Amino acid sequence: MPVVYSGGDATRGGSTAIKAAGDGQAAAREIMSTLDFNLKEVEGLVAQASSYTELGQMPAKIVKRRQLTDEIVEFTITAPLIARSAKPGQFVRVLADEKGELIPLTLADWDAEKGTIELVIQGLGSSSKLINQMQEGDAFEAIAGPLGQASKVVLHQDNHRVYFTAGGVGLPAVHPIMRAHLEIGNKVTLISGFRGAPQAFWTDPGDKVETLQALYLIYWK
Repeated sequence: MPVVYSGGDATRGGSTAIKAAGDGQAAAREIMSTLDFNLKEVEGLVAQASSYTELGQMPAKIVKRRQLTDEIVEFTITAPLIARSAKPGQFVRVLADEKGELIPLTLADWDAEKGTIELVIQGLGSSSKLINQMQEGDAFEAIAGPLGQASKVVLHQDNHRVYFTAGGVGLPAVHPIMRAHLEIGNKVTLISGFRGAPQAFWTDPGDKVETLQALYLIYWK
């Protein structure tokens, strides 16, 4: 069939990965022979794709670990492709090791320039407790994302004020959304609840939520 190219198991039936790769190369040569293309432009596209692949294959290494409370740990992790495309309200799926459980975690923050993301994890189940034992220099088996629809952030015309309530590890989930509202000109009020003062985090001068200047605290006794 003209302009239809096939290879691998679709053509051979069950076979080896090496033969499938060879079929792919043969198909690529056939396709290129039918096109009028600029070689330098193609080389540029190949280089761009190669660079993208290298970024995607970088180990998801922990570059910073901070113990926020007895049960809660904040991780800064190398994940350049996720950091480039993340939006407020999205999440990732994390696999600590190849035998572990794939768990969803909301993105607490990210830095596109540094190529890092931040996750805040409370050690409750076996998987989250295992992750919280990881240290700087350790690497996750895989992190997939960003996933999910981003939060809708619009400028409110009346008093430009948006209210958030978040308890415990709900605080990292709303942090990027609050920041997005502030960036477009809305005012933000946060009511954040904790079981008690020892469980509170991100409230010290210069820390994440305090720097947003949008903080009211309630300690649950």
